[in-house]
Amino acid sequence: MAPTVFAPSKEISHPGQGLTAVEKIFNRNAVGTSGAVLHAGSYVRAKVNIVGSQDTTGLMTAQELESMAATVISPIVDAGYQSGCHTASVWDSKSQQNIPRLMSFMNDFGLITARDPKGVYHAMTDVIHKVLNDITVDDWAIIIGGDSHTRMSKGVAFGADSGTVALALATGEASMPIPESVKVTFKGKMNDHLDFRDVVHATQLQMLKEFNGENVFQGRVIEVHIGTLLSDQAFTFTDWTAEMKAKASICISQPDTLIESLEIAKDRIRIMIEKGNG
Repeated sequence: MAPTVFAPSKEISHPGQGLTAVEKIFNRNAVGTSGAVLHAGSYVRAKVNIVGSQDTTGLMTAQELESMAATVISPIVDAGYQSGCHTASVWDSKSQQNIPRLMSFMNDFGLITARDPKGVYHAMTDVIHKVLNDITVDDWAIIIGGDSHTRMSKGVAFGADSGTVALALATGEASMPIPESVKVTFKGKMNDHLDFRDVVHATQLQMLKEFNGENVFQGRVIEVHIGTLLSDQAFTFTDWTAEMKAKASICISQPDTLIESLEIAKDRIRIMIEKGNG
């Protein structure tokens, strides 16, 4: 009998109880479980589809990958991205020394890199979560990023430390609890003079009023059931949820809306490719 390599999952299941959107995603991506339907509070290993490494913590991620003797990104991962956005604005002597080395390591490891260590292609300045938002194509995806604002318009995304990012890159998995959810719904039509940021602030204000000043978003996943939000609007909302101390956020998309969002992302990715990013 083969020895147990991983600790067994903590499984919480309530027979007959329905599933939130985040619970459905985790049930689809859970690894090594008994097969029971899992609910919030369970602690599981989950398949990770997209991984982002941030440039200020990327050197630590690289060291942790080396300590694991990992040499190439896991084939389970759909895509990995090494950002350069945090050091792009202040390209000081330390950044000039460290970042090309980081980009070289991550590029060899199999990630898309924001900077080319040989200067062959133009450096990207897009922030890490915006790029991850464009390369995520699946509503069922789990995304791990080395930035507290790792929020996506598709799937469910979590900010993580450098070690968790390294583990996800090397194994294609991450261990985490299935969080509780808060469902947010909207009615009516947004007035033309409003920006979606106004909707974001109104949501926060209404929540605090309804719950007597208590932040019920804290530590939970915010599930937004609009369906017609394009990826940039959905990202505006999900990115804001980090400021409300939410664990993550999910925007449910209707098929037509998802297709239109993917077309927009495809055009941006094509520009990245034409500039030689890779």
